Amino acid sequence: MRVYVLPTAIPLLLLFLISPSHGQDSRASMAPRLGTSTPTLQVDTENPPAVNLGKPAVFTIRVKNTGSVPATGVVIATKIPTHVDLDESKPKATSVDDRTYHFLIGDLQPGQTQLVSLVLRPQSTAPIQLDTTTIFAASTRSSAVVQRPLLEVSPRAPQIVEVGESVNVVLCVSNVGDGDITEVVLTPSLTKGNVDGTGFSKAVPVGTIPAGESREVRLSATAIARGLLLGKYEASNPDGVTATGLSQTQVVQPELKISATGPRVRPLAREAVYEIRVTNPGDAVARSTEVVAALPAGLTVTHIEDGGQKDAQTGTLSWNLTGVSPGRDAIVRFRAETSREGEQKLLVAARAKRVPDTTASVLTLVISRPNLIATVLNDAELAAVGESMNFQLVVVNAGSKAANDVTIRVAIPAALEATQMPGYQVQGSEILFPAQQIAAGEKVKLSFRAIGKKVGDHRVRVSVDSQILGSEIAVEGIAFCYSEADPAAAARTARTPAMPQPGTEPVLTR
Repeated sequence: MRVYVLPTAIPLLLLFLISPSHGQDSRASMAPRLGTSTPTLQVDTENPPAVNLGKPAVFTIRVKNTGSVPATGVVIATKIPTHVDLDESKPKATSVDDRTYHFLIGDLQPGQTQLVSLVLRPQSTAPIQLDTTTIFAASTRSSAVVQRPLLEVSPRAPQIVEVGESVNVVLCVSNVGDGDITEVVLTPSLTKGNVDGTGFSKAVPVGTIPAGESREVRLSATAIARGLLLGKYEASNPDGVTATGLSQTQVVQPELKISATGPRVRPLAREAVYEIRVTNPGDAVARSTEVVAALPAGLTVTHIEDGGQKDAQTGTLSWNLTGVSPGRDAIVRFRAETSREGEQKLLVAARAKRVPDTTASVLTLVISRPNLIATVLNDAELAAVGESMNFQLVVVNAGSKAANDVTIRVAIPAALEATQMPGYQVQGSEILFPAQQIAAGEKVKLSFRAIGKKVGDHRVRVSVDSQILGSEIAVEGIAFCYSEADPAAAARTARTPAMPQPGTEPVLTR
């Protein structure tokens, strides 16, 4: 619209509202009424389509002399609302009267145009209306709707992840205001916890978000430490519009500890039982747990329990467990025979998904030594005084090593008299057998004779010794003698022998 202004002052008010998508010019004009010799001024006001709260905006007032004669002493008077600040203007205002700013344009030649530039900053969301008047009564009023963009950040994060898993966070950045917002940047950070990667430390440009729309941003990093993971996500733009969202993820981790038990000392060629225990002191299930046992050369597996398997090539044992829950343990066992002397070190290990391997060991000392067991029996339950009694002596090497230079002595009490027989020597009250070589597992049978000289219950003492034993083995046999002339006398002196309990070995003394 154009307004042709006469010298008389006739104010003209023009009100316009700016749509969110297109700017527009407001123009006021009035056709001349007094002929063509009168100067004619055309006043145009240009403003942005929308102004964000607190953001500077440029308004331009254009004055043009469309007449055929010069216009002199032109002054533009513009009234600015109280909720709008004037940051600067070109040219400077010559005076201010009740929010009305006066700008001296001066003389305008026919066809000449002059501009007045205003930088305005709204402090509320009320519309901006400018009343502009010239001394030629050409005036204009402009209006702009002040819009307020608002940001909102909504994160979606997993509640629980394991160490080594990805922490994937989806962020919805929304403009819930009524004005478009530009140059939005999302800045993530971690206030607690540790991750591997730059997903939570690098700013992400989001760009322009129209009113009522949203943008989705995805972040990802790998959890590397157990504990609480707190994320903070701030969306902002250069105009100072900000919003913050928070996320919380608990990072858990399974943990494995392993131990093994077995005999500390074991004879050669004997079976030993080993137990392997796996414990999870962590706060997550240790899935796909595998237990492995590497046997030394001196142990030979005889039986595997709890579903274990033996590798035919390596000889290692393995157990595949479904999983070990937090605070629980799993136990596997196997039996092995000692096949070599010396220290035998069993190595065990446990591993699971996303869990560091854990190892342990147990030492078994395998020794080889003789183990002699002696028994002595009297063939006759009782014998008359003067009769010969035959004693059977049995020595067994129940150990894993041969016993060399075994000396066997029999002490005969005074009530008995040793009888010289092939295979041993009688020296006074003792019977001496030649040195014996008894292999592991071998049984040696010897016999000797004695004659009863006195009525009663008498004991013979057998001593078995070898340098490798370190101490002798002693065992006793019983001889009961009676008198044919007075059998009752023997009964009065008889003693009840100490018999071993059924199923036990004879009593040995060292």
